[in-house]
Amino acid sequence: MERHIGPTGIRPGASANPQRAAQMLAEAENCRRTGKLDRAQSLCESLLEKYPDYVGALQTLGVTQLTKKNFRQALSCFIQAAMLCPKDCINLNNLATAYLHLGARELAAQTLEQARQLNPDDVNVDFTLAAVYREDREYELAAAAYRKVLGRLPAHADAAHGLGDCCSHLGRIAEAAAALKQAHSSKPRSVAILYALSQLPASATDVKILEALEQARKEEGQTQDDFDIFVAFTRAAALDRQSRHLEAWVALQEANRREFPKHEADYRNQAVRMKAAQRDANQPGVRVGAMRTTPPSHPLSVFIIGPSRSGKTTVERLLGQVEGIRCGYESRLAERTARRTSQLSGLLTIRNPADLPTGLADRFRTIYSEEVQNFARGARIVSDTYPAMIPYVGRLATMLPNIRFIFVKRDRHDCAFRIFMKHYRAGNHYAYDIKTIFHYVSWYYEMIELWLNQFPEITLSVDYDDMIADPKPTLGRIVEFCGVTIGGSVPPDLGDDRGCSEPYREFIDIALREDRPDLVWLR
Repeated sequence: MERHIGPTGIRPGASANPQRAAQMLAEAENCRRTGKLDRAQSLCESLLEKYPDYVGALQTLGVTQLTKKNFRQALSCFIQAAMLCPKDCINLNNLATAYLHLGARELAAQTLEQARQLNPDDVNVDFTLAAVYREDREYELAAAAYRKVLGRLPAHADAAHGLGDCCSHLGRIAEAAAALKQAHSSKPRSVAILYALSQLPASATDVKILEALEQARKEEGQTQDDFDIFVAFTRAAALDRQSRHLEAWVALQEANRREFPKHEADYRNQAVRMKAAQRDANQPGVRVGAMRTTPPSHPLSVFIIGPSRSGKTTVERLLGQVEGIRCGYESRLAERTARRTSQLSGLLTIRNPADLPTGLADRFRTIYSEEVQNFARGARIVSDTYPAMIPYVGRLATMLPNIRFIFVKRDRHDCAFRIFMKHYRAGNHYAYDIKTIFHYVSWYYEMIELWLNQFPEITLSVDYDDMIADPKPTLGRIVEFCGVTIGGSVPPDLGDDRGCSEPYREFIDIALREDRPDLVWLR
């Protein structure tokens, strides 16, 4: 957030020099805006050493730490500023942003409400609130908040970008394309917006992405490496649209080659956990606690599970035709419940339900019931498409009543190719090398088979290619499986991504056969 820079917040004393302090803060703010973050931080820290209650220095230091992704340090600055100046709307908005980055979405929303009461017309509050909704996978609410911002500031590129992403998650491709085109018009040099446009179907937008990439420039706070990787992924997608497959593959290899070293160690550790999860999944589970009866008001939880890019969103759109459903997208209700359960039990924070002591099953079940009913808001069915829950399906199956699992699979080459083309915001450590992608997808499909065999009464398998070829029978199977009624017809625009890897099969197979001593640990 921008603000007036002046001597506010200084308590003059014998050695106080308000004018010099204001000059230093102005210099710090200029350094922050021009990307000289270490210098900005140093200036602010020098000021605060002499003037601990200098609110302007606390706020500039906080925004500098936000840009550097030091979120806890930023939070400390904004909290101190709020203690000194509790009715500063800009600081409250920054405080909410820090809360959001640290996962404290409820606190972020509460802080934004305080800011709204101070200044009901502040579009920055609506913009940050949209980000809170988006992190909560409340895409309808997020889209409404972004539209409110755009209603007052039509050239707000970041709001248009956020609206486009929300519409894309909601399956409203035409609206997503219009919003992202608006964002590109307002900020034509943003590679992040061009990347978002490149992820839409080729027929959805007329923006000439390759030409626009020539004008793209690094944004404030973006490293050169991050910028170059975004450019490479975007160029690959744009070349693929033009059927320039060899050039697209070369660009993809370059993008992933740059990204993979950042993730290799994490995936190596993850691979160890994957083996352990597979061993655990081979142990028979008994649905003891899960057989308990639930009140009629308790919604049915439908977990739609598959690797990234397997077609989970398409299945959820099909399921959306069922009466009384609330689509949760990747709402992670089970992980949220595990976190609350562990924290209320005096344990270190645990997010994986399988890591909870078995003695906490009743508490987990009670908290999950509360979470899912609050999320449902009266709906009879709640869906969740979070792919990383595959290791702990068995634990959920043995603890929770009134649940179903729909597993989604597609052609391995198609799935792997779409993963290889995506630049993920975080995690997905397997996603930047063809060998690790196939290793992960193969493990994932093996886990699906284990769960299908172990819990046949509450699991269903859906094949993406079969669903797209004829979605009506798939919808019929889902309806029968969930014991519900259809409230609408099959959506007309499910999309068709079958065979997307066909032009790249030879390249993919060559990469799979390549001798890679650095990946011997995959065997």
